[in-house]
Amino acid sequence: MASNAGKPLWMKHAEVAKIKEEDAAAKAAFDATFKGSDQPTPPVDPSKSTASGAGIGGGTAWAPSTFIVTTKDSDGRKVSFDKG
Repeated sequence: MASNAGKPLWMKHAEVAKIKEEDAAAKAAFDATFKGSDQPTPPVDPSKSTASGAGIGGGTAWAPSTFIVTTKDSDGRKVSFDKG
């Protein structure tokens, strides 16, 4: 996030509110993805998982970006998540 030095207080508060709103939307989307799943979440090893796509290398602030996360278990096998 860019420095808030020299910005009016109302602008700082607006930026914080926007971040909180986006965090809440992301959490709701995550929860909706796995809602109602009867199966436990498979064990994922973050050190074996990767992310790729244009959104990883850069982008424009406040603009949507796209990327793909490939999750793998500790043996390096892909782990899929069924959205149900």
